[in-house]
Order: sequence, then structure tokens, then C-alpha cells
Amino acid sequence: MIKTMLLLEEKLEEGSVCYFDSSNIYACKYNANTKQLAIIFKGAGQYVYEDITNYNFQRFKVAESQGKHFRNYIQTKFKFIKVEGKVNLEPILTLIEQLKKNKPTIE
Repeated sequence: MIKTMLLLEEKLEEGSVCYFDSSNIYACKYNANTKQLAIIFKGAGQYVYEDITNYNFQRFKVAESQGKHFRNYIQTKFKFIKVEGKVNLEPILTLIEQLKKNKPTIE
């Protein structure tokens, strides 16, 4: 059985938004047209990574640990920018908590 921290993936015309039950990452948004991956980190704000292929994104979103996968395969391999300003976390955190409450337990 494959364990994943992915709680929800919302498909968009240009890509996806994903929410995670992760100790390091709240959510991400992938734009397949621009090959940009925006990641919202717990305590570190938001960063946008460039030249992320769909293959890279698919591997990231279903990884057993998004934080480990990020450190091993994205962090030092892709150019990035830090998004200035605060991210409004309230709706994201509310959704994540609702998803975690409704997440089926697998034994």
C-alpha cells in the first residue's frame, strides 16, 4: 500500500492545487503551461519554482513525504523566487482541518 500525504487535488484548466497533511508544506499550485510550482511552506511563506515538468509535479504530489521529496528533488535543482507578502492561510488551514477530519483511516 502506498502512503501519501495528499488530502485533496483540485484540477484547474492550467494545472492543479493540492492540499497536504504534511509537517512542512500546507499546499501547492502547479501551472502546467508555465511549468511553475508554487509551494506554501509552514512558517516560511510561499516560493515559486521554475521549469517543473508535469512528471516532477506528479512525483512531488504523491510522495510519501512532500518535505523529503522537496529537499531531495526540488530545493537545490530548480530556480525559485520567494513571494513577498503574507499568504492568507485561514481558508487553507480550515480546509486542511476539514479534510483531515474526513480522511479515512487505513489499518
